[in-house]
Amino acid sequence: MRKINEFIRMASHFSAITLILFLTLGCSQNIIANSDETRAAAEAALAEGPTALVALAEKGNAAAQFFLAQNYQSGTSATLDMIQAAAWFSLAAEQGHIEAQYQLGMAYSQGAGIEQDLNQGAYWFEESAEQGFVDAQFATGNVYARGEGVEQDFEEAVDWYLEAATQTEFLSNAIGGAQHALGLAYASGSGVEQNDLTAAQWYARAATRNNVNAQYSLGVIYEAGRGVEQDIVVASEWYRRAADQGDANAEYNLGIAYAKGNGVTPDLTEAASWFKRSAEQGNASAQYNLAVMLAQGRGIDVDTIEAQKWFSIAATVGDVDAMAARDQIATALSPEQNDEAKERADIWLSQIER
Repeated sequence: MRKINEFIRMASHFSAITLILFLTLGCSQNIIANSDETRAAAEAALAEGPTALVALAEKGNAAAQFFLAQNYQSGTSATLDMIQAAAWFSLAAEQGHIEAQYQLGMAYSQGAGIEQDLNQGAYWFEESAEQGFVDAQFATGNVYARGEGVEQDFEEAVDWYLEAATQTEFLSNAIGGAQHALGLAYASGSGVEQNDLTAAQWYARAATRNNVNAQYSLGVIYEAGRGVEQDIVVASEWYRRAADQGDANAEYNLGIAYAKGNGVTPDLTEAASWFKRSAEQGNASAQYNLAVMLAQGRGIDVDTIEAQKWFSIAATVGDVDAMAARDQIATALSPEQNDEAKERADIWLSQIER
């Protein structure tokens, strides 16, 4: 990757012997930190108990340091303490522990137990990625795509996504995530030549890994006929798979499908049900449609107070139609009913903000 190329250019200023020693020492440290022997010793200490694990970590065993950090991170066998977790991840990462480097990148990126530093987050993601850790490769692709801690570079992002997307040795959600990201890159022409067919192929690979975003994206392209032959039945099937995993946009699109009979038998009750699921997750369009159905009694019992609640909620994000409907219904409700609708909306909004 680019980082290696930059290092090689820098290393050309050193003598051959100095370079060999530098590379050998660095690689040896990484090998020891990630060796089976180091991990086996740490696993034995972990099984023995917290005291043994701490003792081994304090002796410098990188795997033990990593396990101890995980315990602090999760509150398992140790008090939940994100500061201690970040500190132990840092010690293990400095020794080249591949997973600790990734977790330290996460800590810096999120400001979890350590001051947020996107530059350091990107650095540690790439350190781990260079050693082949798929989650870190996906994360490195993301930071280059977003320009978080590094200069935005879509071509570099695609390179890292491809590294992660073609991994075969890991059972990781990051593989599906990287495959979906590649689909998005090809669909938009970000870092690669735009190609709807290739985008569809990457979406399909990610969807078979149960990646919910890819399942939704497949629904979109089958509905539109982009990169695939248009098929609203297949589109609705992919929307359902994503909706069954709780994707709010897929739930909304499935509601539309049932309301209009796109690829499914028309069913207003089903439409209202899917709109409600999406609305509860904050989809403003679903909130508006649900409110309309509640106000009109389409597919659901009439409930003007509940309708006013959802119109009011959708209006908070600037939905012009929702604002108009809210103001119109307000004139038909009593002051007490309007107060009830407002209270329901305020309760829902306060829960979402948490």
